[in-house]
Amino acid sequence: MSSPQARSDSTSTIDWVAIRAKAGPYPQPAYEFVCAGLEYTVTRIRCASAAAANPEGADSTARAPARPAPDPVRSGARAPDEHHVTGQELCIGLRDFAIRQYGLLAPSVLAGWHIRRTDDFGRMVFAMIDGKAMRKTAQDSIEDFRAVYDFDEAFSVDQFDHLSSLEGAAPGARTGRPARGAAPKGTPGG
Repeated sequence: MSSPQARSDSTSTIDWVAIRAKAGPYPQPAYEFVCAGLEYTVTRIRCASAAAANPEGADSTARAPARPAPDPVRSGARAPDEHHVTGQELCIGLRDFAIRQYGLLAPSVLAGWHIRRTDDFGRMVFAMIDGKAMRKTAQDSIEDFRAVYDFDEAFSVDQFDHLSSLEGAAPGARTGRPARGAAPKGTPGG
């Protein structure tokens, strides 16, 4: 999935009402989250690719930005097909972005937007594709979003700790709980 190239004519207006009507019960903030999460995912993948291509400079380029990039739909910052991600990559990126943005509240925030499984991301993305707010390649399918992960597992304490460790934080820093297998402070071994 990728965001469309900005157009300077009046046809670049996106009909969010029609998009929301097509996709289902998701409120506008959910779409804004998906758009920002797309940018987060593209940036993270691009940084990982740059780090793999240049292992000596990996430390300075491998981290995703602390704040999401500007909304691609509004800014037109990317050229067409310059940075494409698959449905599975986007789902993983949206999980990590939700954890990064909302911490332990991520599953509650998503549930409040009626997002309870990765299929919901697919419905939203394909409604945005139909509404010209995103683009796809011939290989992209809504099936790419089907059961990519289980939300209970994806937003478990272990996942929060794993993401924290990738970002350089001590395990448990995001959750306030000791890492799995670690003894709590004040106990033998802790």
